[in-house]
Amino acid sequence: MFPTQLKISLKISIVVLLSSFLAGKDINDTKLQVDLIYTICGFIAADLVSQKLQKQINQIDQKVGKKIAGDIVGPCVMLLTKALLARNPINKKYLFKILCVVIGFTCYNVFIADKLNNSKIDDDVKEMISNVFKPSVMLMVSGYLENGENPFKSQVIRNALFTANGFMANTLVVKATGI
Repeated sequence: MFPTQLKISLKISIVVLLSSFLAGKDINDTKLQVDLIYTICGFIAADLVSQKLQKQINQIDQKVGKKIAGDIVGPCVMLLTKALLARNPINKKYLFKILCVVIGFTCYNVFIADKLNNSKIDDDVKEMISNVFKPSVMLMVSGYLENGENPFKSQVIRNALFTANGFMANTLVVKATGI
């Protein structure tokens, strides 16, 4: 396995297992573990496709290329790969879900990312803030668009923060171990 794919596997495992544990789910549940494997495979496929595509897009604009490959192509490939592995139907409802996720990431990029990147905050702190806000904004926006869930409802915020905690834990593990 390539180092990047190993990092992806570690990251997704930490995020999914910690956020599931915080949400009160049984992390020994076979269904959760199989879903984790499909999710890891989806993220690895997304990374491989995004890297290839990003090199081509970067010829036009590096900043735009990273966002297109990472926040549009990446989630699309990840969610489609996961659905194919799980043998879930890829229908209008599922494609709409993917669109909602992409819109969620776009909202983060439009309203938060540039302001955060241009701030005079330490780079490590910026990374941690991004690790909290990026998945939180995506989950809140996509949940609202997909299901009409109030993004400020305590359950929605709680689930977004559980996921953000998983990303924060991954960041701390990576910083502490040098992976």
